[in-house]
Amino acid sequence: MLQDFDICPVRHTSLIHDLYINLRPIDTLEVNIANQNSPNYGKNDFVKDICSDDYENHIVIENDVPIAVYGISKKPINGMYCIYFLGNKILDTNLKLQKEFLKRSNAIIKEWLSTHECLFNFIHKKNNRSKRWLTSLGAVIHSDITHNGMELFTLRKGDANV
Repeated sequence: MLQDFDICPVRHTSLIHDLYINLRPIDTLEVNIANQNSPNYGKNDFVKDICSDDYENHIVIENDVPIAVYGISKKPINGMYCIYFLGNKILDTNLKLQKEFLKRSNAIIKEWLSTHECLFNFIHKKNNRSKRWLTSLGAVIHSDITHNGMELFTLRKGDANV
């Protein structure tokens, strides 16, 4: 059964390293684009970012294997809160884990929208599976607002289907 923990750097650093190595290819692409101004961006930078105090970060673990990390910014940017979900590539092959993760992530989005008016981030234009999930939640993909193949998405409290 999936277990969800607030990230504790001392306890979870090695798991975050493992997740970085095993990210879904589309998530790796998105992380690389988001950090393209840091040409030597790697594992240690990823761990530092995931453990940052700027986000309320969580890790999802199944049988001591990191399945995903997710978080929400603690401070708004232009009135919106940045969110992220990054998954292990085993999510691409394990239907049971996919279903459980979708159920949990929907509940997390619902919880965030109960206290935050608008959520956002950028998603790669080829990340069709995640785009379908986001639009099913009521998110709007702004394909006219792009950066290096990434499209802005927003999810507003009143538009959500969670």
